[in-house]
Amino acid sequence: MPEYTPPPSPFLSASDLPSNEDTVLTITSFTEEWLRQGERQVNKCVLKFAERESGLPLNIGNGKVIVDLYGKEMNNWIDKKITLYVDPNVSYNGSQVSGIRVRPITNKEEDSV
Repeated sequence: MPEYTPPPSPFLSASDLPSNEDTVLTITSFTEEWLRQGERQVNKCVLKFAERESGLPLNIGNGKVIVDLYGKEMNNWIDKKITLYVDPNVSYNGSQVSGIRVRPITNKEEDSV
């Protein structure tokens, strides 16, 4: 019997990543997009990656991490690698949920990429 496969989302979610290991991705581009956030529309930067079709809308915290790594000029982010991981303790709209967080890649990850 066929199994249901949901259509691919244009955006990464925590369920798209392994919950217990890091995912290293290479930034290829970015766009600005209007996204629904609760009841309102917000304009967000969305990162695109070489290894995934889905993009990552940047929240303030993840954006700050990347700025600390590569500077404010977003064109300098192209071809740079970041590590995504699942944080099970993200607060969103008053609830605790799993969310995607960004951190620098480690030397160990650089060697395996």
